[in-house]
Amino acid sequence: MSNGEYTATHTLLAAHGFLVVAVGAFDEPVTAERGSPQPKVITDGITWAERENHRRGSELRDRIDTGRVAVAGHSCGGIEAMVAGSDPRVKSVLSLNSGFFDDGTLGYGRENLKNLHTPTLFLDGGPDDVAYPNSTANFAQVTVPTVQATNPAAGHGGFWTGLRNGNGDVTMQQEAVTVMVNWLDFTLNGNRTARAYFLGRDCGLCTTPGWTVASRNF
Repeated sequence: MSNGEYTATHTLLAAHGFLVVAVGAFDEPVTAERGSPQPKVITDGITWAERENHRRGSELRDRIDTGRVAVAGHSCGGIEAMVAGSDPRVKSVLSLNSGFFDDGTLGYGRENLKNLHTPTLFLDGGPDDVAYPNSTANFAQVTVPTVQATNPAAGHGGFWTGLRNGNGDVTMQQEAVTVMVNWLDFTLNGNRTARAYFLGRDCGLCTTPGWTVASRNF
């Protein structure tokens, strides 16, 4: 997908008070994924935010909590995020319709799961999501606290383009953003209500129609 496809998601996250540093050109055309993930673009984004927090004249000076950093990515970008998640500055990881391939496709295999050191969310669109097998296998193998949240009506891109079972439905995008915001509030801010959204038999997301939730290592 074009980077422009994620603008609404980025805007909704920012509206909740999170600084969103999006990597890649805004006008990148819609193309098939090609080449290898570049995790350095994400860690460079963290470094940029740290500089802006201290740079004289920066509109963000002294407004960023650089001790609460999450990395996230969709599809190929999810692999970037999980590799970048080994950075000690990272406190939370979100793998969105993504996961390491067993054979190291795209340059990074599942041996990289051992480098994760923070809570990690696997968000996927169920069996019709091309990333679902990797999301499920990564969730089963990771050793950090982890949650897998699945909505089979989303497929691979419905969370970001507002599609439910292939039909336009902006509420699907809103549900995905709600999951992400709660994950960030839980893992970065220690919010107990957000924690209960994912954990426990009657967790908030567990009782949301269409969703299934599993957790490990908490």
